[in-house]
Amino acid sequence: MAGPTSSTGAGRFRPIDALDADFESVPKPRPDIQPPRLPSAPALSGMDMLCQEKAVSPSWQARRGAPIFWSAGLGVILVAFWVAGGHAFIRSLFPVADARAANALNLSVVTSRVDVSGEKPMLLIDGEAGNNGNRAAPLPPIDISVKDNVGATIRYKLGTAGRTLKPGESFAFSSRLEAPRNGVESVSVTFAE
Repeated sequence: MAGPTSSTGAGRFRPIDALDADFESVPKPRPDIQPPRLPSAPALSGMDMLCQEKAVSPSWQARRGAPIFWSAGLGVILVAFWVAGGHAFIRSLFPVADARAANALNLSVVTSRVDVSGEKPMLLIDGEAGNNGNRAAPLPPIDISVKDNVGATIRYKLGTAGRTLKPGESFAFSSRLEAPRNGVESVSVTFAE
């Protein structure tokens, strides 16, 4: 084995005599110290390995972390699901809570009258929506149905701009509509569905 060479000019190389190396001595293992032995599985011969009764099961020490591992993994998955919008998905599966909040909304003090003081008769409708529940609820649009004297029904929708009513809060509304030509038989005011 030749050592590295150095250039002496004119394309000729001269070998270098010195080579640096590090060595480390490793002591021989002592015969009185035995390496630790792992428990060995019983030897299975032939088709015995297919029998479940004689199958080798892992020791309790190897299995003891499994419940903790899977519980922690399941917890991480549930938290990720909840943060990614799972709460909205769960709420959509169980609309009972939202239905209770919607049932807490009510319409009260609804009055209607026909004003004939102008060029055209106008139907004036006033009322109040309130929240009797124990938590805030979104206020849906209000439907107004006007039935004239010949049986035709005209429907109007009064928007609420997505307002949310806190518990005990009320929302006053008023609407001015052109009265039907055949007169007004009845007026019905409800929440839109």
